Amino acid sequence: MPTVPDPDAVPGAPRYDRRDAAAVQRRAGERRLAAVVEGMSDAFLSLDAQWRVTYANGEACRLNGTTREALLGRDHWTTWPETVGTAVEDHYRRVAAERVPVRFEHCYAAAGAWHAIQAYPAEGGGVAVFYRDVTAERRTAAEREALLVVAQEAGAAAEQALAALRESEARFRHQALHDPLTGLANRALFGDRVAHALARAAREGTGVAVLYLDVDGFKGVNDALGHAAGDQCLVEAAARLRGAVRADDTVARLGGDEFAVLLEGTHAAEAEAEAVAVAHRLAAALQAPLDLEGRSYRVAASVGIAATGGAAGAAGAIDSRDALLRRADGAMYAAKARGGGRHEVADRD
Repeated sequence: MPTVPDPDAVPGAPRYDRRDAAAVQRRAGERRLAAVVEGMSDAFLSLDAQWRVTYANGEACRLNGTTREALLGRDHWTTWPETVGTAVEDHYRRVAAERVPVRFEHCYAAAGAWHAIQAYPAEGGGVAVFYRDVTAERRTAAEREALLVVAQEAGAAAEQALAALRESEARFRHQALHDPLTGLANRALFGDRVAHALARAAREGTGVAVLYLDVDGFKGVNDALGHAAGDQCLVEAAARLRGAVRADDTVARLGGDEFAVLLEGTHAAEAEAEAVAVAHRLAAALQAPLDLEGRSYRVAASVGIAATGGAAGAAGAIDSRDALLRRADGAMYAAKARGGGRHEVADRD
């Protein structure tokens, strides 16, 4: 191409071929690009269509522990034979053939390193490769995952321990307040429930009744057949008493062959009459023969009844818990003194 004179040029000044100017600009652009590539934190390799290294930045040299001069012109597959037959070769050849970019991660087992790789099609059928070492990130992620698993396992173990503790505590609150033989409420729980029933009765004007019951004939069973049969007799008696009252009523074993029943929520004027009716049901429930070690036994019940109700200050004033329990206990002993197998109702005196 002939040189085109510049009409604005100063006479006598040197003239430049436009092709020279374009070359200067291209070299300047290449220098700027090289400076950018050299300043990158990622490693960079450019490969030509024959898979020869045409450029390697400083980070690529650092990661490979070599110099740029040692890499330039080298065949990729002979320089890094560990990549042959791996995802690295598959992806690079796909980029070269299909001219599409790919991103992937690859583990270099020999070095114990993970690289995050981005490969792009380059001019002349080559491939441009950016990659960085993500081993520390992978290790951190793995450690974080391991810690998460440990934390989850620890949390599950703590939850199991907490559940076991709750179960143990529940089993202990139950054991502390229930009779171990019959499963009924014990004396402590019964007294607490009587106190709460009396407090509600005072607020609501309802009636409360307590029945104390002693199993007549139990001593004969225990003496004739032994303690095991005696325990069986008490368990059967407890089941029959529980079945003879409402679900909301409290049945307790106070010790030995003594039981108690708490009735609450009745009309104040009807508390005593209802207690008498319940006493009849309890006696009837115990009258059925007991089959103990192949022999039939009959037992009966001596029942003492103490009822209270009405508003405080009235003739039927609310008793204290201890006063109500004492009256029921005294009535029970009066029933036994009169031959047993009967009930007695305590009066205010």
